[in-house]
Order: sequence, then C-alpha cells, then structure tokens
Amino acid sequence: HSFKGITLAKISNSITNIAKRYTGGLHSAIFSIRIFLKHLHENRFTHDDLSLAVPEMIARRTTFREGFANDEIRRLLEILNLETAIGKRDYAIMLLAAQTGLRACDVVNLKRENIDWRKKEIRITQQKTGKPLALPLEPESGNAIANYLLNARPESNLPYIFLCHFGASRPINNRSASAI
Repeated sequence: HSFKGITLAKISNSITNIAKRYTGGLHSAIFSIRIFLKHLHENRFTHDDLSLAVPEMIARRTTFREGFANDEIRRLLEILNLETAIGKRDYAIMLLAAQTGLRACDVVNLKRENIDWRKKEIRITQQKTGKPLALPLEPESGNAIANYLLNARPESNLPYIFLCHFGASRPINNRSASAI
C-alpha cells in the first residue's frame, strides 16, 4: 500500500539475497527491478531514487564443470571396439576431444584442410567464438584420425573428417558427437 518503508539499504540487501538463490535470468530480473524503482521515483511514489541501489552490472554466475580424470578417459576409450569403422571414428573423436578440449561442434566441423600433418597442428575457427585457433596435434590423436581416414571412413568427396556411417553421406552432427 505504501513505498515509504523502502530504503536504499533494504533494496541493496534484497538484491544480494535474490542473487544468492536465483538460478538464471538474473540480469533480466535486476534490469526490471531497476526500471520499476526508477518509475516510482519519476512518478513521485518515492522521495529517493531507489534505483541507485541496484547495480548496473552484476557478474554472471559461472558453473565450472570438472573434466574427466585420466583414468576415466582411459576406461571410456577402452570400451570402444576398434575393429569396427564406427569404433575407429568414435575413438578418434573422443581422443581428439580429450587431448585438445575442442567442443563437439568444432570436432564435427573439422575438415582435412584443418590438419597440417607435417607441423602436427590443427587450425580452425571456433564455431562458438568465431576466433581462429591453432592446437598441437598429439601423436595419439593424429594416429587415431589417420587410422579412421585410411581404414574406416566411408568413401565420400565431403571435406569433413567424421562422417555418419548410415544413410546418405553426410558429416556427423553435433548431437551425435556430444553423445559419443
């Protein structure tokens, strides 16, 4: 019924409490609160401009996910059947991702031209960031990719390294690579 009991300190404390338990969309919520408080002041519902208590910028909540431990990677790689074409492909994908940290979207977009075998280097433009990236090609990953290309990859003129093995010739998609 009244905005008289609201103070800058109460607004600041409320924002702090919201930030502690808010799981997502905090930027939108903070923006909306600031606009509402500005509206109250501009229309003389409050004497003070309470929007000053709302931070302009707040740090985004970041979740850090732990990667696989070396033992976990070894066990995952051991599960694959390297006698099959799909097993060779999946092994190369998993090993490349584990050794380089490339995202699934970058692995599936990897083309033959992105690998410099002599320099033992992978050069791509990251899909998510649009930034060019040069990574060392570790011998294990290079051998796994070469084994797939020479002994298991379906015949195709497509430039992509990793292909689907069923249906029409096409590159493997992000979801499939993530599932691998």
